[in-house]
Order: sequence, then structure tokens, then C-alpha cells
Amino acid sequence: MCLAIPGRIVEIIDGEGLERRARIDTGGTEQEVSLGMVSAVQVGDHIVSHSGFALRIVPGPTPQKSGQAAPGG
Repeated sequence: MCLAIPGRIVEIIDGEGLERRARIDTGGTEQEVSLGMVSAVQVGDHIVSHSGFALRIVPGPTPQKSGQAAPGG
């Protein structure tokens, strides 16, 4: 089982390939993640991460915090 953490990219740190990193805000806590598994991310994008790696970009509206019901559901 994988616990993916949602976050918003606040800074992209220079680098190439697996060395490319970003600082993300996960709801009051900031951490660095590798962007080696995602492409074309920008400051302000929402992503999900696990173990220090951004796994994917979350499209659409701001993702809900864990434990919150999604609108209409």
C-alpha cells in the first residue's frame, strides 16, 4: 500500500533528470521532492508524492485534504 501525500509546488530547484527537485507545501509543512518521475511541472501545480518523489500532477481544482469529502460526494 502506498500513502501518497498531496502538495503544491512552491519552488522548482535547478537540476536535470532525476536530479531535478522541487520544494512543496503539504498543508503547512514544506519538503523537497524529486521531479524525476513527472515532467512539465510549474510552480503552483498540485502533485502527489511518496518517499521524496513526485508521482504525478493532480489536474483540475485543488485536491481535498485527506479525510475531507470531495464536493458533491
